[in-house]
Amino acid sequence: MGNMAIYAFFLEGRALKVGKVGPNSGPRFTYQHYTGAAQSTLHRSILANREKVGAVGIDAETAADWIRNHTDRIDLLIPASFGLAFLSLLEAFLQARWKPLFEGKPDGD
Repeated sequence: MGNMAIYAFFLEGRALKVGKVGPNSGPRFTYQHYTGAAQSTLHRSILANREKVGAVGIDAETAADWIRNHTDRIDLLIPASFGLAFLSLLEAFLQARWKPLFEGKPDGD
C-alpha cells in the first residue's frame, strides 16, 4: 500500500517548515520544496524572508542549493495503512511542538 510521510526542515536547530505528504504525493516530498513549484514551499518562504534565515543574496536559481547546504531535513515514513487522520494529527502535533517559522501565525499574534 505504500508510505506517507511527515517532513521537517531545520536551520541551526530551529524548525522552518513541517509538512505532510500522502501516499500519492511523490513530487511534494521529493522536489517541490527545493524548486518553489507549488504555493506553500520552503523555497518560496525563504525567498520571501531571506533576512530572517540569513539567506541574503540568494535568488530563485540559488535557493535550492542554499536549502540543501544550510538546512537539515527529517523524514518520518509512515505506513499508509495508518490512515490520513493519523498523518494529520502527527503533523499538527509536530507543528505545535516545534513551532516552525513558516507555519501558522507568527509569534506574538
